[in-house]
Amino acid sequence: MAKYDGDVCNISKQFYRSREELPEEVIPIGSDSGGKVCLGIAGEYYGQVYYWTTNWSFWKEEDLNYLFLIANSFTEFVNKLFEIKADGKGNFIRRYQDGTVTVTPE
Repeated sequence: MAKYDGDVCNISKQFYRSREELPEEVIPIGSDSGGKVCLGIAGEYYGQVYYWTTNWSFWKEEDLNYLFLIANSFTEFVNKLFEIKADGKGNFIRRYQDGTVTVTPE
């Protein structure tokens, strides 16, 4: 088993590694195995939350530097977060930050 060295979840190291790949106006604020969640800090990106994918199969030349808008503000981003659980009957229960609950498939 490989020894964990802390680099993958170290946001400071992720920030410096991504500076050459991301526009100056966005900074990474989180990551997963497929990319990074980024916050716009200047210009046309300011205040918006984007997903930057490192999955090459999604990339297209016309994409804006491979950034995909996921929320118009950080508050909207937080409100879109949800907890998901399987009920053992093939349904998935999502509980959103505002208390709303959805079950799929219905």
